[in-house]
Amino acid sequence: MFSSISTEPEKLKKPTNGTEPRKIQVVIACGRPLLHVRSSPLPPISMPTMSLHLERHKVQSALSASGIEMEVQHLPEFTRNSLAMHIEEAEDDPDIVVMCGSGTSWDDGKLLVEDGFASADLVNLGDLHLVVPKRPRLLVAIGNFSHNFGKLATEEGVAPVVIILNDTEAAGSADSYEFLSLVLKGLVRSNEKMTIQQSFDQVAQRFQEEKRPATYAAIFVALRAVAPPRPLPVIQGTCRVLDMSGMAALRSRQNPRVFRQLGFDGRSQEMWAIIDGMERSCAYNKVIICGSTGSGRTEIAAQLVLWMIDRAKVTCAICASCDKQADVAHSVRDVNSLYDMFGALLTLGMAARKQDDLRKSVLLRTLRSIRAVLWIDDWQCLADKDKVPIAKLLSEFPSNVRIIITCRGEKDHLQVQNLQSMVPDAKLFPLPDLNAALSQKMFFTHMERSSAELPSPLHTAHYTCRTVFNLCAASPFRIMFGDD
Repeated sequence: MFSSISTEPEKLKKPTNGTEPRKIQVVIACGRPLLHVRSSPLPPISMPTMSLHLERHKVQSALSASGIEMEVQHLPEFTRNSLAMHIEEAEDDPDIVVMCGSGTSWDDGKLLVEDGFASADLVNLGDLHLVVPKRPRLLVAIGNFSHNFGKLATEEGVAPVVIILNDTEAAGSADSYEFLSLVLKGLVRSNEKMTIQQSFDQVAQRFQEEKRPATYAAIFVALRAVAPPRPLPVIQGTCRVLDMSGMAALRSRQNPRVFRQLGFDGRSQEMWAIIDGMERSCAYNKVIICGSTGSGRTEIAAQLVLWMIDRAKVTCAICASCDKQADVAHSVRDVNSLYDMFGALLTLGMAARKQDDLRKSVLLRTLRSIRAVLWIDDWQCLADKDKVPIAKLLSEFPSNVRIIITCRGEKDHLQVQNLQSMVPDAKLFPLPDLNAALSQKMFFTHMERSSAELPSPLHTAHYTCRTVFNLCAASPFRIMFGDD
């Protein structure tokens, strides 16, 4: 059965005579689906397998079907700071905040969010007010969330009402968005003033009578003394969606190679050359980015993926690394791991299919119907016996799938030449070493934008910015700003 945990009901009031009706402000924060996120020796946890754009579309459809006059803003990348930054910069405070693509079930005390590079970022639930700084009327968490999340969110006063919908369950995946839509629809179409909990209980009872028990749904209501309710002007109308550029997400990326909350500087000529070929002239759909250590291969690939996501060029973004030591969500070791990764993300159920021909036909047929980008990092870490099968599979991908492969080494390096021979239709983009003048300019640009103070013992007259620049071998990619 569904869970209904309440200490004091909060009424969602319709506008009174002294209140001017307005649109409800809704923010949808979608994180990427993260798989196998758990430190060893604990077993991996399966996160929602839906792509973030498909998840956003389902949430928006549920809000539109509610029949409430609202204005919806979508946050392309739900990171540790992007939601808080958006709320702080918005003209109006949000009435409803919807969080997707994360969860807390593996750790009752921490919230997992995406950091911009498909790796985990854990936030203590006691500090949840830093993620959601202003108190919305309703907080909806869609994903693998534990009841402790709703309990702490209401006890800490993050929101007066929290609804959790676990779409990782079979029933939740099919009915959770319809459940949310009916709860909101009950608020606007009720003849009497109805609380969120009353509407929640009515919908849950209806699903129970239809033999569709809402075991995936839970509601939590805060004490009035902790989070007092405020009237929410629920009026009948339409849902209007505002697209966002995603700059908040780019500014809030926590990248260890540059100072936090800074975008990526440099290599703009190479980046736009790749974009021109892949998106504008459509001359190729596969790219190999090679270069020496510290040249910015991973940074450029990440920015290209974010550029495609922010401009809705793709509906599914898959980022994986061939380095077993990399802190990323997906790891490519052999062709079977590639099949398993796609089978999980696209919910193809291919893990049980052992016949290679059958798995390949299902995968290729599915990829022809979507617009996806696949980024494989550190190709040189693959074993030699696994490179040929993976390259052969990638060469058969349809043209609507963009493929970005990064490999360490110069363009005449044996690893790069072998990769180019295995994927002959891929365009090679070698990254030359930065000259001293450009490296110096990029370094000082980072220093000026970050307003960061160099840690001790660099606070001396002998250690100026130019000295630190020389100590880092004229490579700004080898500089990390921070406290250690």
